[in-house]
Amino acid sequence: LEVQGKRYAIELRSYGDDNDAQKSEAVSRFAAPTTDFFLSPYSSGLTEGVSLVANETGKVMVAANSNRASVYDGRPASFSVTMIATNYVRNVIPMLSDAGAKSVHVITEEGTQYCDSLPTTVPSYGMVLQGVSRMRKSPKMDDFFPIATNMSKPENDPDVVVTCVYGDTCKEWVFAMRKANWSPRAQVLTVCVGSDAFNEAVGTDAEHMIGTTPWDKGLPAKDGIAGWSAQEFFDGFQQHFGETAAYQAAMAAGSVSVLTQAIEQADSFETT
Repeated sequence: LEVQGKRYAIELRSYGDDNDAQKSEAVSRFAAPTTDFFLSPYSSGLTEGVSLVANETGKVMVAANSNRASVYDGRPASFSVTMIATNYVRNVIPMLSDAGAKSVHVITEEGTQYCDSLPTTVPSYGMVLQGVSRMRKSPKMDDFFPIATNMSKPENDPDVVVTCVYGDTCKEWVFAMRKANWSPRAQVLTVCVGSDAFNEAVGTDAEHMIGTTPWDKGLPAKDGIAGWSAQEFFDGFQQHFGETAAYQAAMAAGSVSVLTQAIEQADSFETT
């Protein structure tokens, strides 16, 4: 990094959180005395404690994939490179309304906030919200099957199903629709569309899903540090790791780039 005419080497230290929010916060408190800036782990639940520690200790945190508003509310030193969860699927509703959709059913997994805006947004575009099915954390195909079966009845058949779930859950809903031998006219999924794991799990069914994502390789943007286009990042990631770059990878790289640019533009390492 170049600050006040001098170039500085940066030490990047990473810690395992074992997917445990309490450990994530504890590690942050341990690291805080010798840490100038924080980059967040994946998910809002794991990042919540990091954000808390960063603000308590006067440090800046940049989050890559944390979209829960509470991570940032009242914490002016915490920043995000992705959208807040409630905005994830909001913009797909007018698109579907313009295409003639009349009815929507929402399925939401415990812990997600992606669909929180839909009970207000759907009626505002003249569409009927047929219902909201709230699922436990990590539901399986057997949990979804009664819902898919009920929707397959002519009197309940919605034009659109919006499924707001975590990545591992998407395929379970698709499996339930297969078992019920039914699908809506439009299926909207969060998080998983475009990922290799989802494509491998559901096969060609992935070709007929609508997905929302904060990043895509077709975006006409260039990184301010590396100078890569979205396509160049995608190609480089695939060549290096042997797998497709989903938005999570791009957001992680983006958080490093944004923090680097912020430090250099401020021309200071001070965070207060």
